[in-house]
Amino acid sequence: ARIQTTTPLSSRSYVDITAQVMQAFGVNVHEQDNVYTVSTCMGYTSPGTYHLQGDWSLAAAYLAIGALSAKSQLTLTGLDANSTQGDRHILTILKEMGANLIEDQQGISITKSQLHGISLSMDQTPDLFPVVAVLAAFATGETLLTDLHRLKDKESNRVQSIYSLLTALGGAYSLDNDQLTIYGTGLRGGTVHSFQDHRIVMAASIAACATSESIIITDSEAISKSCPSFFQQLTQIGGIVRDL
Repeated sequence: ARIQTTTPLSSRSYVDITAQVMQAFGVNVHEQDNVYTVSTCMGYTSPGTYHLQGDWSLAAAYLAIGALSAKSQLTLTGLDANSTQGDRHILTILKEMGANLIEDQQGISITKSQLHGISLSMDQTPDLFPVVAVLAAFATGETLLTDLHRLKDKESNRVQSIYSLLTALGGAYSLDNDQLTIYGTGLRGGTVHSFQDHRIVMAASIAACATSESIIITDSEAISKSCPSFFQQLTQIGGIVRDL
């Protein structure tokens, strides 16, 4: 089978992850000049044992909490810094924003940091957009996030969802077509609608950890899509969670 892309490929890492898993199960995937060739003689075959990587998309939320509010060092384990997952770039983003990060054999550790604004394209890492938007709200200066077009087709229209979150929590920003400028004036308490989007639940939770005021998240059960134990884990690192 041959698949040819006719436009620039956004979120390429998701294709790379898929190809990597297919190859582990005996299916060869070759890419050259925007053409993907898939070939197999035996069909899918079990590798016997397959190791599942830690989830960088979820890790991004905890790293953001650590950067904005950790009272002591927060360490994440089970992550592969060389993973094909595009969201591993949260490390690069946090470093560029000035976060206090330590990478060693124990894992990835982060402490509360004074962040500063950056300019960043979200084309290849759209799932990081909600996390980065909250980081930007607490960073000094301005953060410019560009290439937002694909965010409209996620679990929610994430451009509008983050627009709503920033508005509800008193954030300062300006939206111009395909780019969002966030001014680092902080966020306050309020009520945030998740729009049934697990990433928006995470973003609001990060904001709640970084402000001294309470934040209410409606439809918070959307978090079950990717991490049903998210709020339990949040309490384990010092978060205060109450059901209303």
